[in-house]
Amino acid sequence: MRKPYSRPRTTFASLILRIGGVAVAAIVTAEVFVLVDVYNVFLPPEFLIWSSVIGIGMVCGLWARFLLRKNTSLLRVLAALIGLMSALLVQNLITNGDFGVNLLQANSSPNWLGLAQLGLGAFSALLALRAWHKAVRVVHDQPSVAATQQISQPVRPAGRTRLAPNGRGNSTSSVSVTTSSPVRSNGRRSLGNLLSSPGRMISDGFVRLRNASPVIKRGKFKRARSGLRFFNRAKPVQFSNVQTHVCPYCLEELKENEPGGVEKCNTCGTYHHADCWVAGGSICQVPHLQE
Repeated sequence: MRKPYSRPRTTFASLILRIGGVAVAAIVTAEVFVLVDVYNVFLPPEFLIWSSVIGIGMVCGLWARFLLRKNTSLLRVLAALIGLMSALLVQNLITNGDFGVNLLQANSSPNWLGLAQLGLGAFSALLALRAWHKAVRVVHDQPSVAATQQISQPVRPAGRTRLAPNGRGNSTSSVSVTTSSPVRSNGRRSLGNLLSSPGRMISDGFVRLRNASPVIKRGKFKRARSGLRFFNRAKPVQFSNVQTHVCPYCLEELKENEPGGVEKCNTCGTYHHADCWVAGGSICQVPHLQE
């Protein structure tokens, strides 16, 4: 059978209850200072006023830190400020303005005394929130040395496999892999292994160094193109050992055997079509000094 569905308490409702708890604790603290003022004989009233502000701020900070310890620091600060303003308002209403701050009354001029009380209470609340605060050091899990060796140790190819030391020619061959790990087994390291295969240890060290170094992939070199596609579409410049002449009037290439003839400028040596030369007034179409 299915269990009856029970709707869990929402996070917002529990947050409101915790903020209300901070406000209640602050109001109770404010009433305690009012009772102290009633039975006061020796202390001046100004001392009790500022002491009550500091005490209310400290209580707001401590209760916000305790009730909202799983929430963010911003919510704890807001809860402390709400409790501080609630306590000062209730204290002002009970004592007819002798203690606290009347936040419901609008004045034509700023209430500097009330602002000073709010500032001092907020400062004491922040001190209580930040007192005995230890920085949490995050430690990331690192793989063990054995796992790192198993991953970084290269497997020998099939051409370098060796048979088991018993000398039997079985169909299956075992691969003997030695590791040059700084971790010593049973607190000792075999001296025979160090002297028997020094070349293998050196090669394994080079392999580990190669695996640890960053790998740079080499690909075809591609020219970086800018965002101005109009300039990138220009054709490359081509050079030729054949000299060509272009008529500056019609901008057409002059051939070797022109049917209409060719005229040459005596000043710059530019060739023209004969009809283009006549159409241009029998002068060179290149802009140079005309005599």
